[in-house]
Amino acid sequence: MSVLRGLSLLVAALFVAGCATSLPPVADTRSCAVYRTFYATVSEDWGRTLAVRTVPFSRNDDWPTGPDTFDRDTGETRTEDWDGETFEVPIREEFALDTNSYFRALTDGESRSLQGCFEGAQAEPDFFDGSARWLAARNWLRGGGRHVAQAGLWRLSPAGFSADGRYALIYAEYDCHGWCGGGSFYLFEYRGETWVLAGDRWVWIA
Repeated sequence: MSVLRGLSLLVAALFVAGCATSLPPVADTRSCAVYRTFYATVSEDWGRTLAVRTVPFSRNDDWPTGPDTFDRDTGETRTEDWDGETFEVPIREEFALDTNSYFRALTDGESRSLQGCFEGAQAEPDFFDGSARWLAARNWLRGGGRHVAQAGLWRLSPAGFSADGRYALIYAEYDCHGWCGGGSFYLFEYRGETWVLAGDRWVWIA
């Protein structure tokens, strides 16, 4: 009996150790700063669930190279009527920036853990890592009253940086278990010792 007990304890210890080391290395400090800025920017509108590790962007025929144009808010708004309601919609403008020199980092970068990036951060995600992705949506909707878009599971790519360190680029997409989804490139600029969202380029939406 004591032998069996010892074996069971050993198996349990090995299981715990395996779980503790199952995540890839944490993203580097500079990338973590970009991920925190991204998440603080989108979490208020799109919910809190975030994948636990980065997933490289799959280069395809539509995006064989990095985006060279982005959209950004001008700080002005216009009024639009939709379904009997009036909304203030931000006015956006397009600007050009070639990101191809650091686009490869998004596609070839190794998977990195995101959990360590948010320790002590003001906006901390609810991390999720598993094949049953619908659980993330179901758990959020169970709280009652949440818009379905707020049940999204975000996945982020590795970050690419310009040679001068001024710009950073990531690809991010969300999945609302079939109700909605989308993906975009997000461009960040380093201003005054902090990363700021400078623009985005839509890739797909469902």
